[in-house]
Amino acid sequence: MPYGAARGNVRPTNRPPTSAVKVFGEGTLPTRPYKPIGDVFCEDFAGEDAHVINHLTAKARKIGADGIIMLATLDASYEFNPFGRVGNKHIWRARAIVFEQSQ
Repeated sequence: MPYGAARGNVRPTNRPPTSAVKVFGEGTLPTRPYKPIGDVFCEDFAGEDAHVINHLTAKARKIGADGIIMLATLDASYEFNPFGRVGNKHIWRARAIVFEQSQ
């Protein structure tokens, strides 16, 4: 999977891009009612959490999400590049959500 790629189930929302996305940590759910609109993914080296969160939130903003709920990371691979970075890579996953309007 390419760096910063987003894939998975993304439901068409016909929502314009959002300017801000709230991030909920793994195991933390929003207190407001919400519905999922898709999953976003990013593969990168371990220890690149802040960089990955920026990519995940950018993708979520693009599809009109109000927030993302972080999911467990997956081990992707070990990369050896004698001219670059070497180490374990992970797949960060997040569920993109929209808050439901109160009636």
